[in-house]
Amino acid sequence: MEVLLGQTLNLPPGSTVLDAGCGYGRVATTMVVQFGLNIIGVDLVPQRVEEARRYTKAHNVSNKVKLIEGNYSALPLDGDSLDAVFTMEALLHADPLESALSEFYRVLKPGGKLVLFEYSVPYHESLDLMHRKVTDTIVRNTGMSSLRRFTPGSFPALLEAAKFENVTVEDISRNVWPTWRWLFWRAIQNWPKILLKILSGRLLKDTNLAGSLFIWPYRRHIGYNIVTATKPG
Repeated sequence: MEVLLGQTLNLPPGSTVLDAGCGYGRVATTMVVQFGLNIIGVDLVPQRVEEARRYTKAHNVSNKVKLIEGNYSALPLDGDSLDAVFTMEALLHADPLESALSEFYRVLKPGGKLVLFEYSVPYHESLDLMHRKVTDTIVRNTGMSSLRRFTPGSFPALLEAAKFENVTVEDISRNVWPTWRWLFWRAIQNWPKILLKILSGRLLKDTNLAGSLFIWPYRRHIGYNIVTATKPG
């Protein structure tokens, strides 16, 4: 997935790119090692930023990765300064979504590229009661504030409203099905734990476990997308 991201960015070595929601620095490291990019990584969680510093140092790329503890909806960066911005399953945490997209637009150079690797989900009103409850609980417990706005066909309208152009959306859901299947079978192998959580009413409090159990059976209703757009140049 990280290699596919680098190929989608399709930038010359030395380009400067924002990793919005950089987590532990794994994706940033791949972008440096395999594609020669300079990365600015931003994440809200202090522990993740510290782990990213350790990880990038251990892989000898800390001189190519600048890490910032902060909110990508209020970036301490100059406008018109970056060649590209990407998110890897991180834009769904934006709150509000419009502020994040506005900041991405601001810091990109004219002609700069936005690449999003993000899920899409059914319209909330279309879900049955059980799936609506599961979805609401997972969204609430994991801070995925914008996920329910990523409905089928929504990305072009969202990005065009933020002044981006040349929006493309590629559905690669079937490419990630093997991962979802692996997560599901790995989860149910620990069936005593699952049974205990169901009987105690605590299954939905373990959001990673609940997500692993539901994502494969519900795969035909969940999308995974590569979204690209550009800032007018």
